[in-house]
Amino acid sequence: MCPEHESSILAARRICDLADRELPAIRAAGISLPGTFNVACSSLFGGYHSTLYVGDKGWADTTPPPTASDWDNIGMSSTAGMRGEEAAVVFKTGIVAYGTEAQYDFVTEHGITAMTVLRDELVGLEIASLVPAPPDICELYTAQNDMWACKLSLTPLGKMRCVPWAVPSFDEWDLPATKRAVLRDREYEFWVEDKVLDQCFVGMKMEARVMELSCGIWVLGSVCEVHCSFFTWLPNELLMEKRPKEVVWLKSREAQEAERAEEGEGGSGGLESGTGDESAGLGGGVEAKPGNRRGEDGMLGLAEEA
Repeated sequence: MCPEHESSILAARRICDLADRELPAIRAAGISLPGTFNVACSSLFGGYHSTLYVGDKGWADTTPPPTASDWDNIGMSSTAGMRGEEAAVVFKTGIVAYGTEAQYDFVTEHGITAMTVLRDELVGLEIASLVPAPPDICELYTAQNDMWACKLSLTPLGKMRCVPWAVPSFDEWDLPATKRAVLRDREYEFWVEDKVLDQCFVGMKMEARVMELSCGIWVLGSVCEVHCSFFTWLPNELLMEKRPKEVVWLKSREAQEAERAEEGEGGSGGLESGTGDESAGLGGGVEAKPGNRRGEDGMLGLAEEA
């Protein structure tokens, strides 16, 4: 009946079809991400998960540790941190699986503690490709699970490649165009478990905190929000949720000096009136309460109270 709206209606239907598939997927992905390997890296290198594990504290509730058969049902929580020894095993296994010879030699000779964090940033990401673990990596993890039976269960790692995504906001870039081009062209490669990759899809958007280690490995430290591929902020919603920062215009030095001169003239008038109150010279007759001045009543008074 309204042929002029046909293209808009069909576009809306396509978005609805995408929502049917992607909304359940991003919910599952939000629970699974960032994955065991990235939680281990975050725990080892001072990231978000480094202070969450409390199982080694004396006041923590001690329960029997799960067996290897329990991991399939329990899984590893991405929000409870990880014991240091377990995190080291997970990280070193990932280095053996995907690390370069230089990275492997560095870990072997200097240990994990010699690595440092070069960058720790809050960024927007869009998944460009998902690469599951090849057969040789699966065999490696099977051998490791046989070795660490009844202690932990390792899941084969795949790769998640992401490109920068500009999170909609009112913030403006305060960088030269050349620097912005470098950020736009940057690519991220994260090592993520296959079972987590199964919950993700190409085009999915994330707001996440990432870390770059000194050995060149990118770590998905924590995931703040997960969005569908068609996610965008409507202008009115953006204004309600992310209001633009208030711009404060500073007065020129000449204007500030003129104001101080006017205040000084007003204060001198109060003294000439013969009130006998010294506080009249502090701003045109404003009462000076104890502790308001930066002299004996201010700093020393605070020091005595401290």
